[in-house]
Amino acid sequence: MHLAIEEQIEKGEPIETGIFIKTMTDRGISRHDAVHGATKILLKMAYDAVHKLDYFDINKYQELLDKLRFFEPDEIEIELERELNQYPLQ
Repeated sequence: MHLAIEEQIEKGEPIETGIFIKTMTDRGISRHDAVHGATKILLKMAYDAVHKLDYFDINKYQELLDKLRFFEPDEIEIELERELNQYPLQ
């Protein structure tokens, strides 16, 4: 999953992934932990799409990257649950 996040940053698609990483690292969070934070968001969105037999909601993914960049890494999963009000990461 690290690779997926790195590819998003490299391609600039979605641009929010790069902004998420930059904001987190500018706040003093290690790049490694920032990538893990973005990975949690990506995994949760993918899990929900598969579980619901639905499409991956890129707009929601972008919205979450934008919002959660201001959270501490250990708060991201909790906030994801609040935002999506669904299933915990396994």
